Amino acid sequence: MKKPIKVNPLAHHFQPRAFPPEFSAAMRHYQQVEARHGEDSAEANDAFMRAMVLAPQWFMDQVTTDFQADNPDWLPPPDGYDDDGQPVYASTTLARHLGVSHDQMINNIERLQAVHADTGTACGIRPATDQIHRRQ
Repeated sequence: MKKPIKVNPLAHHFQPRAFPPEFSAAMRHYQQVEARHGEDSAEANDAFMRAMVLAPQWFMDQVTTDFQADNPDWLPPPDGYDDDGQPVYASTTLARHLGVSHDQMINNIERLQAVHADTGTACGIRPATDQIHRRQ
């Protein structure tokens, strides 16, 4: 007598996820730029930022979860919170924590904002406002 095959009753709810063509193309471009200019080059960093900006949200959620699990102290404690309860970081705090100069941090932020503008996507980085609720 054959044993019955066990089937996950929820399996039909989960579909393989496909990457959007724009993201796949951006990742291929990043790999080419990295091979040509090196992993730490400005060109490779810009190509990687562009690819991540075009990544689907489900992918970014998983990458963020995995990265934070492996690097629990990658960000310092927030300097405060906005009206929506989202953490807010000063560029000087981030620079100090990440071991880069403030000028380099500002340059990185500006490059990320330019990638978002170029791709027409929303950027989570914004100038500080008076609506920052400081940590107590």
